[in-house]
Amino acid sequence: MLSKAKIKFVRSLQLKKFRQKYRYYTAEGPKIINELLKNNSQIHTIFALENSAESLMHTPENCELIILNSKELKLISNLSTPQGVLAVVAMEDETRSDIPENGLILALDSISDPGNMGTIIRSADWFGVDAIICSENCVDIYNPKVVQAAMGSVGRIPVFVRDIKEYISNSGLPSFAAVLDGDNIEDVGTSPTSIIVIGNESRGIDPDIIEVCDHTIRIEKYGKAESLNAAVATSVLLFAIRSVG
Repeated sequence: MLSKAKIKFVRSLQLKKFRQKYRYYTAEGPKIINELLKNNSQIHTIFALENSAESLMHTPENCELIILNSKELKLISNLSTPQGVLAVVAMEDETRSDIPENGLILALDSISDPGNMGTIIRSADWFGVDAIICSENCVDIYNPKVVQAAMGSVGRIPVFVRDIKEYISNSGLPSFAAVLDGDNIEDVGTSPTSIIVIGNESRGIDPDIIEVCDHTIRIEKYGKAESLNAAVATSVLLFAIRSVG
């Protein structure tokens, strides 16, 4: 039997203020939760239908496994169609100080759409980005829609929250701001040891941040579309950088 207290607690994690208060977030679906298990993420509780529990790699030590029915799962799920299993997972500390001094760093300025953020994190994981730096007004990376779109990459790639302008100014890495009127990335000497800055979906990168970047870059356009989705643009840029690196 799922207690009212547990229902209230899990449902509260759909809101940022309670995620920050308790330092937990939720993830749903066997595929995502198995990825989190591979990452050795700290999973506090797993709620699962009996047949879905069998699809999990294992249940970590000190993790409570609660078998429930589909009606109970629907009470705590953030999805219109629950995927059989939901986990309560410990959040990382985004303010910690261990940002890599070298490597490929992705800096995100005011990314507001959860789907874009999740896809960016997933692409960054695919292309081996060493860390992601988010501005304070980015969408919360533990938003349930971000976690779903990231498909298990949340928890595998380190994410930090910082003032982007200050971070770039104090970093010794070359920095590249992605803008519509920058230099063609194919003509710029990008490096897999650098900072790539991606801006807000509608406003782009804050001009004050562009000012402290070493270069501005663009993706060459061959058709008539006005712009690329932020997540798509990020993937194209990361592919270009890894291709020459």
